[in-house]
Amino acid sequence: MRLIAAGQREELFAWVVGSAFIPTLAIALGIWSGSSKLFEVVYILLWYAGPTNRVAFLDYMGVTEGALALGIPWYFLALTVLLLILAMIGRRWRIHI
Repeated sequence: MRLIAAGQREELFAWVVGSAFIPTLAIALGIWSGSSKLFEVVYILLWYAGPTNRVAFLDYMGVTEGALALGIPWYFLALTVLLLILAMIGRRWRIHI
């Protein structure tokens, strides 16, 4: 609500993308690895490097101005869609085995 009230559309978009990316990453990695461990390791490393230490190209939440300037949320949106497709393929593949 704060982002909407402040008119920060880019930040809101980045936040929405980040909010979709995290569970999609969890689902895709869980389906393909058969465990939550891979997601736990990947997410902690990604979170620590990206939003926490403000590494712009890993900032999936758009915390840094550099990430917004580089259009990083758009890359994570594409990655989110790709992960969703891979999760659906993996799910379908496991059902038919």
